[in-house]
Amino acid sequence: MKKFIYSLAVILCCGFFNSCNDDDDFDPENTDIVGTFTDSRDGKVYTTLKLGEITWMKENLGYDAGEGSWIYANDDFYLSSYGRLYTWETAKTVCPEGWELPTNSDWEELAIMISEDQGNIERDGNHYLNIAENLKATSGWVQNNGTDNYGFQAYAGGMRYADGTFDYTGSNGFWWTIDAYNQSEGWYWNMDAVDQTLYNFIDDKEYGFSIRCISRDFVDDDDDNDDSGDDDEEIECSNELGSFVDERDNRTYKTTKICQQTWMAENLAYMPEVSPSKEGSNTEPYYYVYGYEGNSVSEAMATDNYKNYGVLYNWPAALNACPSGWHLPTDEEWWTMESYIYDNGHQNTQGTALKSTTGWSDNGNGTDDYGFNALPVGMRDWDNEFYGLGFYGYYMSATSEDEDDDNDGTIGRGFRSTIETVISAHSDRLSGGAVRCVKD
Repeated sequence: MKKFIYSLAVILCCGFFNSCNDDDDFDPENTDIVGTFTDSRDGKVYTTLKLGEITWMKENLGYDAGEGSWIYANDDFYLSSYGRLYTWETAKTVCPEGWELPTNSDWEELAIMISEDQGNIERDGNHYLNIAENLKATSGWVQNNGTDNYGFQAYAGGMRYADGTFDYTGSNGFWWTIDAYNQSEGWYWNMDAVDQTLYNFIDDKEYGFSIRCISRDFVDDDDDNDDSGDDDEEIECSNELGSFVDERDNRTYKTTKICQQTWMAENLAYMPEVSPSKEGSNTEPYYYVYGYEGNSVSEAMATDNYKNYGVLYNWPAALNACPSGWHLPTDEEWWTMESYIYDNGHQNTQGTALKSTTGWSDNGNGTDDYGFNALPVGMRDWDNEFYGLGFYGYYMSATSEDEDDDNDGTIGRGFRSTIETVISAHSDRLSGGAVRCVKD
């Protein structure tokens, strides 16, 4: 039933935990252990848990949405522990006001925070090894119960197939994200009783899976109004278009100011040398032009792909590619821009707001509301091949999963025709992506 997908993992990474102890002592920075929320639609009270900047329901949603929602085996016995199962389409809109279905990135942010807190990030493709026990409930699994170190209390609530049959209660839990893979399939996260891996898959949108709603600005039902604190300092934002000249090759680039950050509005095209896709390194800089398999800079510059999309850089090249006064953005700087766009009318559609208005396949053009003009440049992937032109764009960041390990991955950003959010994409240092420099 599961579809095993190796792709660029979807993630929006922010602050990591600093320590992890048992439940009674666990109090990492930016984490409130528990709160409550009452769903006004049916009066049900949910316990909540703040992890990083996001508040999660500690329970699967149990709201009866009518069509597209079920109790496991149509038996009320399962409702209190497992909540209800929803199709992907129903899940998109069923969370109560002020709450939403998590993105794939939200789940992966959670996985990375826990991995970091446990002191070891182990990944296999999209999947995070040896962390599910920290999220699983301490009972209810047929084997390999969890330790529930963070109070997430994930139960094996099973699923419903499109034909109306139910399966996997006690052995698997499945949770939808809001991200579609294509017209018929959506992304979800899974834990099973076989091991302690947190899996990321795609499957049929008509399947019934559990959901955990999240809030980005949650106020606990039990909180009193706080009149004692100072107001947050207001940030003055502006959105302006401009230009600058790279003195190394006298090339003029368009720029866009998004809140307080000034970004290139075009892909960097600086290219001191060029290599075919089969050549590469984790430690030495390499430069590529999509589809070009030679070593002549002048020939590469004459191609349409260079003129339209610029250069693809491996991570060592990208780190030093930007001109003086500019730099390769960090993961945090990408996140800052995405958060601003999210807060200004583009909840879960940040990718659409940043993508170019032409050039994307599968009706995936964007609205380019900020002049960022993200292009479907593709990438040079870990198989030493060019991939994705027209439907995918991979952009580099200066952030690595482990700065001291030349073989470890990097955290970039991806845009895809069929996905409206921005993908926080993990790849290795060999891979080549486009560069958007940020002004110092």
